[in-house]
Amino acid sequence: MGDVMLKYQIMPESAEQDMEALQTSIRQAIAGVDIRDMGLKPIAFGLKSVEIVLVIPDSGGGTEEIEAKLEGLDGVASVNPLGMDLL
Repeated sequence: MGDVMLKYQIMPESAEQDMEALQTSIRQAIAGVDIRDMGLKPIAFGLKSVEIVLVIPDSGGGTEEIEAKLEGLDGVASVNPLGMDLL
């Protein structure tokens, strides 16, 4: 089995959201997952999203658990998958 690279866009509930705190919450929620990249991307009118790139083992079913943890965070409006690739 190989690894899977996942890319997500995490949208905050508002433009006033503390994005540094949100990034810290994301890291804590998925501790143990290989986070390859995380950054802020401007959307519009001061709103920014967090884009994150993760690598997980290709064992099946891992994406649902990660998405549920991210969606359950305070201040998160939505979690949108942007891509998935086998490594």
